[in-house]
Amino acid sequence: MSTRCTHTLRTGLRCKLKAKDDQNRCKRHTQHQCPVCLELIGEGDKKTLICKHTFHMNCILSWFVEGDTCPVCRVSQRRDELIVFREEIQESMRRKYMDAIGSLESDIRQMRAPRTLPHRRRDGFRLGEIARRALDGDE
Repeated sequence: MSTRCTHTLRTGLRCKLKAKDDQNRCKRHTQHQCPVCLELIGEGDKKTLICKHTFHMNCILSWFVEGDTCPVCRVSQRRDELIVFREEIQESMRRKYMDAIGSLESDIRQMRAPRTLPHRRRDGFRLGEIARRALDGDE
């Protein structure tokens, strides 16, 4: 009995050709397949992680935008040069914009602070009323 290729096509179906190698792949699918997009990976467009899983560079870059684990086995990739580079950039941006953020937060606190009303004089008139009467000539 012959074994069938274990390669999964983009449509989600399995290849129906006979397996030719020890990884149960046919001759057409002996190259690595990207687990993210399920396309074959060329020699120049690949990234192998610490856990030895291989991906298209663009696929793993998109994945690393949100996290720092392997999409297949979830092993942390914190020591991977892409993750280290991403974290250095993030820290640099935090330092660069910390002053601007602090200034904006200060402005927001001032805008949210309750405003004080004009003080009343002992005779009960507010200063605004006195000014209005002076302009109207009611003094």
